[in-house]
Amino acid sequence: MGGSILGNRVIRKEDPKFLTTGGEYVDDLLDEPLLKGAAHVTYVRSTVAHGRITGIDVSDALSAPGVIAVYTAADLELQPMPATFNPGAKRTLLAGDKVRFVGEPVAAVITETREQGEDAAEMVVVDYDILPALVDIEEAMASSTLIFEECGSNVVFDSTALGMPDNTGDAFFEGCEVVVNGSTVASSSG
Repeated sequence: MGGSILGNRVIRKEDPKFLTTGGEYVDDLLDEPLLKGAAHVTYVRSTVAHGRITGIDVSDALSAPGVIAVYTAADLELQPMPATFNPGAKRTLLAGDKVRFVGEPVAAVITETREQGEDAAEMVVVDYDILPALVDIEEAMASSTLIFEECGSNVVFDSTALGMPDNTGDAFFEGCEVVVNGSTVASSSG
């Protein structure tokens, strides 16, 4: 029996394992002898969508039970991660100067147990100078509020840069039996 899967229900082979406790998760490995005594990391994450970081106070967290260390971008020599589409965008593993989305990691709390990390992370105080949040993609593309100022624009990818015709190139489509106009928006967090 051949044919296409189009229009047919496809049952993923891995679902029953994960849905019936047959999967293996990080918490399942905590009894692994090789991990005995391993430290845990808990990230303090941004609670605002867009803002300049004006201060991070980790003093209370440092004195919390089980805390080994607390790191911010200022404590680490973080190298920018490679940018997939826009090489001007410089991101590091921990936000240093500003946050660009809710949940962006701001600090890393290293503790003896996971529970201690959760408690200590709540003790880290981050002060923000709130900036306008860009929640609509069309508005963000035209906005003077920039997520990465060094890029000069919020547009990450432009197909005309790859030699594709621009939207005004009606002559390119002359002779086509059907022409469809539309807008495709792709987004990704972080």
